[in-house]
Amino acid sequence: MADLGPPGKLEALLKAAGFEQFEIKPLLLSYTFDDFETYWAINTESGTLREPLDRFSATEQEEIESEAFGQIARFRRNGKIIMVNQALLAGAVK
Repeated sequence: MADLGPPGKLEALLKAAGFEQFEIKPLLLSYTFDDFETYWAINTESGTLREPLDRFSATEQEEIESEAFGQIARFRRNGKIIMVNQALLAGAVK
């Protein structure tokens, strides 16, 4: 994944790629999980964390999971885990 969120970064990349006309719009995405176990399973069984976690021992993986459990607390709402992210949608003409 690329971090194109800082102001002007995506615009600069589009200009550097030769796009003269473009429009960029934010899109809010909401990810809802019933519980931590569901969140963890989705992200570790086939998600973004699977490959990096495989580099750690079983004990280290348990420690990482425990730390993640604590960090997820700020996203708990009404018994669920709700994470909101903003994506940038770009349309351009070259």
